[in-house]
Amino acid sequence: HPQKDIRSLSSTFVEISAAFRTTDAKTQDILSLQPGDVIQLEHKVSEPLTVTVQNLPKFKATYGKKRGYYAIRIQSELRGDEQDE
Repeated sequence: HPQKDIRSLSSTFVEISAAFRTTDAKTQDILSLQPGDVIQLEHKVSEPLTVTVQNLPKFKATYGKKRGYYAIRIQSELRGDEQDE
């Protein structure tokens, strides 16, 4: 019964994460990090984050806060070759 299968999947949990663009750093810089140090990322503030579902790129989103937690707002769904970015 396909309808029953869909209903049972709708309560399944999946892992979602949002990530900034990867930033490279020298090993010596990482080893010398102290509490309070700031690392500038190679991700522009205006650039959307990539949202992955079960480790697969799925959406572009902006980030903010909601009820004291970080949150993401979906801007668009990735399609085809966009998922390889």
